[in-house]
Amino acid sequence: MKLTDLLKENPSEAIELIEKKKPSFKVKYQDAKTQFDVDLHDVFDSTKRPDKIIKQYRGEGRNGPIYEVTTQPVNRIGIPYQKLIVERLIGLMLGNKIKITPEFFGERKEESELFNRVKKVWKDTKLDFKNRELLRRMLSEMEVAEYWHVAENENTELDDRYKLKLKIFSPSDGDKLLPYFNELGELEIFCREYEIENDEGEQIRKMDAFTKELRYYLVEKENGWTHEKAPKANVLKKIPIVYYNQVAPEWHDVQSTCSRQETLVSNFGDTNDYFGSPMVKVRGEVKGFADKGEQGKIITVEGEGDVEYLTWDSGPESTKTEFEINDDLIFNGTQIPNISFSKIKSFTHNSNALLQLLFSDPHMKAETKWEIFGIGVQRRLNIISRIVAMLYGLESEFKQMVIVPQMEPYMPKNTKEIVDALVSATNNGKVMSRKRGVELNPMVENAEKEIERIEEEEKQELGGESFI
Repeated sequence: MKLTDLLKENPSEAIELIEKKKPSFKVKYQDAKTQFDVDLHDVFDSTKRPDKIIKQYRGEGRNGPIYEVTTQPVNRIGIPYQKLIVERLIGLMLGNKIKITPEFFGERKEESELFNRVKKVWKDTKLDFKNRELLRRMLSEMEVAEYWHVAENENTELDDRYKLKLKIFSPSDGDKLLPYFNELGELEIFCREYEIENDEGEQIRKMDAFTKELRYYLVEKENGWTHEKAPKANVLKKIPIVYYNQVAPEWHDVQSTCSRQETLVSNFGDTNDYFGSPMVKVRGEVKGFADKGEQGKIITVEGEGDVEYLTWDSGPESTKTEFEINDDLIFNGTQIPNISFSKIKSFTHNSNALLQLLFSDPHMKAETKWEIFGIGVQRRLNIISRIVAMLYGLESEFKQMVIVPQMEPYMPKNTKEIVDALVSATNNGKVMSRKRGVELNPMVENAEKEIERIEEEEKQELGGESFI
């Protein structure tokens, strides 16, 4: 029996089989959550980093010295490397917004109603912002899904009768995601398990299961999963779900180094507290000590003896060296640009060539990650296009066109250097037309409009024809 048929006849058995086929992860979600939230790091756990036990002398008793045993809090310094790795990769991949372009299988059309409506859906559902949320959850939670559905437009003043809506499912929201892929790697069933509270205050486990033909509504009873109500037909004939996943959180390969950094800097803080205030070592009997604030301070020692400060000569330097090495290992190991001020200020010349060299490895990382995230964005565009085509009778356009997403990794630019090069190429070098120079100018948003303005200004200044 096919699994889709089993889902209809015996949902509990079907769900059990789907759970066994769920993609596996190297890290449990709860562990990834703990690593991502700096407040939950091991350095703040007193069982893993206990406070110091201090034995203090309290005088002489009848049977010998009296000591009091107390605990002294240790330094607990968390470093949000995991969040920094995720956010910098998001900025690298989505700092420039994803562009969507139509590709036609036949004669190219100057205007496509389907493409324009898809662009409107993209804007109305705020996908430029949702992309960041989806990527953040995939990088930190290892899996996330987006669900597309159609609702009646509540604003009757608008021409569009229908409105496409997006709902995000993820473990951090209490969702259990159960995708099932067939032997060809195609998404055949997708289940979302979640919990709600009924009118009596009881927690009820529910599940929505999507196939190409139907949407099932399941509820957990004492004897397992059962149908809560009759399934609903899927008129889209396509599972309206985009599922993103990766086998481990983005920082997994350098997690041990991140933990070491927190231990290192916390231990250094403890040592600094101990040695930060001067300690005096005296040989001989002290007869006099200067008062606080007294000029020409003198310590008087009787007989042979001397006074010196206790200092730690090599410790701070070795700690600093290890911290810097680990810092480089973390950023190099994740292929994330280390663009902190302390690193950037060492550059004597911020040319575009140097910036491209600095970002070459991160750009390769962004392209690799796009292999995963980009597939999901492409599936999303296919789903939106299919829904829009069905709603507005644009099936013929849907068959002749596909909308493709393009990701351009973020790259800081030395704008002055670019503009100077364009001026040289168009005026002195004569290797580029001035019109092309305007199109490549990063300070110009609308090249055609800017060319019109330049032409108009030259006509007014010269009283003749433009040279562009």
